[in-house]
Amino acid sequence: MKAVINIFLILSTSIFSQGVKFFAEDITFRLDKEYFIVDGVYWFFNDTDKPVEKIIFYPFPFDTAAGEVDSITIYNLSEQREETALQINDNGLRYLLVMAASDTCIYRIGYRQRVRNGCVKYILTSTAAWNRPLEWAKYKLIADNSAEINMFSYDPDRLYTIENEKIFFWGKRNFQPEYDFVVCVKLSE
Repeated sequence: MKAVINIFLILSTSIFSQGVKFFAEDITFRLDKEYFIVDGVYWFFNDTDKPVEKIIFYPFPFDTAAGEVDSITIYNLSEQREETALQINDNGLRYLLVMAASDTCIYRIGYRQRVRNGCVKYILTSTAAWNRPLEWAKYKLIADNSAEINMFSYDPDRLYTIENEKIFFWGKRNFQPEYDFVVCVKLSE
């Protein structure tokens, strides 16, 4: 019976989710000596006159250089409620997006990942699966002043220094990422 429900769920989400568009994201990253913390807000639009359901895959970086992911949260800002993942593994999570006809839905997803080998990664290239660029995207990296940044995969647009923190900012329009967001850092003792 469970297999029949899973097959129905997959078929129904693929049939009825044709008009869902992922169009924007605003993500704050925090980096300290131990952790890389992701706190993202994601905008979706149902471009049809019917309600839709779609299983969303949210990837985690998973390779020998990446640390373990924990403290995962999924919150539907539009409905003001916690959501439960359908599945979580080392590669990412899956959750069910349910939207009314011609509606916008906003989700907040966060996690924490242990820093290993001096580099951290956030998967941006999964945006290609939506077959369209993001209308806009904002990224902020907040790092302790002791963090010596050696490399960014995308050069920041601006840098602010406030008290004992560096805040790097990126603003993008019509953004189709060519590579993932990677930061390599040497953390001072």
